[in-house]
Amino acid sequence: MAVNAPNEYTLYQNYPNPFNPSTTIEYSIPEKADVTISVFTAIGELVTTLVNGTVEAGYQKASFNAANLTSGTYIYQIKAVGSGRTFVDTKKMILIK
Repeated sequence: MAVNAPNEYTLYQNYPNPFNPSTTIEYSIPEKADVTISVFTAIGELVTTLVNGTVEAGYQKASFNAANLTSGTYIYQIKAVGSGRTFVDTKKMILIK
């Protein structure tokens, strides 16, 4: 485990929220893991994938720019697969233009 690594997987609420046009999504992972962070519309259509690859243990962040999207509620989801365990969490964010 990395020095100062978090003890658990966590997906934090994006900030700012509501946002226009960009926001930051922070997350923490306690071990090196294969991470995917995806953004979906409120009805489940994939908008974009922000992270898709191996990420080192620690506190991480991803930026989301929604300049080309319409106002509304969007969902973001993390899926992290580490040593024998899978973490999935989902949160809502609001784009107001």
